[in-house]
Amino acid sequence: MVNDQFSVMLACPASFFTIPDKSEGFPTSGNDIKGEEAIMRIKVIFAVLLVITLSGTVSAAEGPDENLLRKEMAALDKAFKITIDAVVLNQPEKIAPAFVEVQKIREQVEQAVKDKKKIALPRNQNKFKVFVKLDNRFHREIRTLVIAAKKNRMRAVNRQTHNLLNMCARCHAIFRKQA
Repeated sequence: MVNDQFSVMLACPASFFTIPDKSEGFPTSGNDIKGEEAIMRIKVIFAVLLVITLSGTVSAAEGPDENLLRKEMAALDKAFKITIDAVVLNQPEKIAPAFVEVQKIREQVEQAVKDKKKIALPRNQNKFKVFVKLDNRFHREIRTLVIAAKKNRMRAVNRQTHNLLNMCARCHAIFRKQA
């Protein structure tokens, strides 16, 4: 039996992805290797198609521009987790690098808005201008946090972290989907 990672990765029954051994009635000639290679190719093709299918269903539901806000929120979530740890551990030098990815995605969002591409909010799309104002203010506050962190001003870092988290809660109360 061949033990490969695909049977584990795809969470399918192992018997579906294993190659029967020669004692199960398969020819024992030199064609066995070619047969095993063919089965391995089929497994790889199946795995690739499964991944493409699953990723396609997500991206088909949302265009790339509509998904930018989700990417930004995920980057912000990661950056804030690092920031909280940095505040607790008194390591402000970790804060600025945490927001680099946020800034990159922010630039993509700004470009999409300039290009008049649709940016779908989870709720209250009619308040998009309010969202843009809140978002602009939020990013100004992030810059203030990063500057304070670079200057090792922990009081200002603490205050800004608190302010930013409050801003998150207020914005999400207006724009996130209701459960």
